[in-house]
Amino acid sequence: MDFLPENSISFVEIQKPSHLLNKEGSNLFLGSCFAENLYQYYNKNSIDCLFSPFGNIYNPLSLSNSLELLCSTHQIEESEVFIHRELWRHFDFDSRLCSTEKDSFLSTINHSLEQSKVYLKTASYLFLTMGSSYVYRNIHTGKVVNNCHKLPGRDFKRENASVSLMRECMSSALNNVREVNPGIEIVITLSPVRHLRDSAMENSLSKARLRCLIDELSVDCDFWYFPAYELLLDQLRDYRWYDSDLAHPSKTAVNYIMNRFIESSATDDFKNYLKDVENINTLLNHRVLHETEESRKFRETRLRKFKELLKQYPKMKNLKYRFDALSSGNP
Repeated sequence: MDFLPENSISFVEIQKPSHLLNKEGSNLFLGSCFAENLYQYYNKNSIDCLFSPFGNIYNPLSLSNSLELLCSTHQIEESEVFIHRELWRHFDFDSRLCSTEKDSFLSTINHSLEQSKVYLKTASYLFLTMGSSYVYRNIHTGKVVNNCHKLPGRDFKRENASVSLMRECMSSALNNVREVNPGIEIVITLSPVRHLRDSAMENSLSKARLRCLIDELSVDCDFWYFPAYELLLDQLRDYRWYDSDLAHPSKTAVNYIMNRFIESSATDDFKNYLKDVENINTLLNHRVLHETEESRKFRETRLRKFKELLKQYPKMKNLKYRFDALSSGNP
């Protein structure tokens, strides 16, 4: 990119996947922040995609447990949920899904879970991002939780999971994914977000364990590793590329990493599609402040260009959904 002068950085080379990503595939995203960044990018560009029904998942033990659940026929039962601060909750699901009504909560999470199970069976790609090797184990059940829901710290034991345990759990989960969907392509990334709520030393140890896990996991399973972590830590390197919290990458850094992701993994057809959709997104982001003859002509031009794009890419069903919404006056 233009803001990276030649010979001013240590450029991170990226090995292409054995099968390049295509625009028509269906894409399931699970894991920590970078998985959500990827999902938002795909969703913005009208690509078939679905994000984790559990919300963000940071550690590999919770990630493997979530994958096992998606591969099973199990539904969440009444005995598995609990009430805290007047809201019904589940240790595997994000707080944003909580509800004051138990039946409503069970219905919501089971519907979301079932939707994701069906999606996984035919998904083209599974994207997984790991964030931390530290886990919280419920002392009453002995199980690792995905979300503590701000329960008292005395209810949990904090552990740094061993590489061998994480490898065993993830390897089993990915094998089950392949049984459910033999043709699925798997992409794994390591989140570059610094977990500074832990100490700097603990964060460094955590990331090192996860990087070793991914390396060892490649012996057991076939997947493509995208070096998001290395791009930020080894190429961009300094605080100019971080947000104000000095832990998350800045918007500019995320955009750069996303560009490198597409550059290294997508077919030429996919790349061309993204350029065409970017032009439409620019038109859609334009705010019409006043009802004038000029604004009426602008909307007509925007609708016409969108219709032309849809004719060019008739198989992109999410693009059709957006066109229908725009045609009905609800872009």
